[in-house]
Formats: sequence, structure tokens, C-alpha cells
Amino acid sequence: KNQRISIHHKVKRRCFGVENGDIYKGQIKNGIRDGLGTCYFANKDVYEGMWKNDKMECVGKYKFADKSFYSGDFKNGCKEGIGIFTCDDYKYIGQYYADRKGRVGTFHLPDNAYLKVIIENGTIVKGTYLKEGEREEYIYNVDLSNEREVIKNIKSYFVRDVSNI
Repeated sequence: KNQRISIHHKVKRRCFGVENGDIYKGQIKNGIRDGLGTCYFANKDVYEGMWKNDKMECVGKYKFADKSFYSGDFKNGCKEGIGIFTCDDYKYIGQYYADRKGRVGTFHLPDNAYLKVIIENGTIVKGTYLKEGEREEYIYNVDLSNEREVIKNIKSYFVRDVSNI
């Protein structure tokens, strides 16, 4: 288990480092993160928000080292509930489950288009591409393991003939 090294003391608020290089500033309870706080992770990611029992909980904002970020619900240290993920290429607004996009959501694309999706286990099982002045397009069973590349090239996944689906 990570050993905590006390750096600075205040009543109910502390700043401490962890052996793995993370730095936490915020409320503590019984020596662990609990309440409002910010963690600067060793990998350059930053989480600002609520903590419960040493895990991200309730609402918060997680900024990744690549400048993308997630803002929304957390449960037991994972993204879970409703959230917004924003990166240079798109914005996703929707549901999260067990730290992954899941169920229902919408990708907002840079060309003022939208991709409304149903996601299960990291796969878009059904998606509808909408852009004003253009006809609706559909995608089915698209693996999101390389999400940014998939969304950049979304038009290559359009299905014209749905009779086999």
C-alpha cells in the first residue's frame, strides 16, 4: 500500500505526497482523501473534485496530460453516471459505466455534425450521424478501442445496406 508522507498540516485539510509521486491537496478523514480535493498524479493528470474513502466520488473534473478532460460523475474511483469528455477532435456527452463510455451518448463533431450512439462493452452497437442539410447515416458494431481514430474517420463506417444487420 502507498505510504503517505506529510508535507503540510492544516485542520481538516492537508497536502501530502505518496511514494508513487502523486500529490494531494484537500480534505482528509482518518488519514485518507475524503471531501473536496485535488490530486496531481505522477503521470501529469489532475483530478479536482470530491473524494470518498480515498477514491474519486460524486462529481469532479479529470484533466489528462494530453489536455483532454472529463467532467462529470464518479463512483468508487471510476467515471460512472453522466459526463462530458472533451478533446481536440470532438466532445462526447453521455453515460459512463465502470470507467467507460456506455449506454447512450452523443459525439459532437467539429463539422457541426452529431453522432448519437448506443454503446455496449466498448462498441457502438448503433449510431446515427446527423448534419444539417445532409441525410442521416448509420453505423453498427464499431469497436471503440481506438476511439479517436474511429471518430476522425467516422464516415468510413457508414452503412448503406442494413438488410444484413
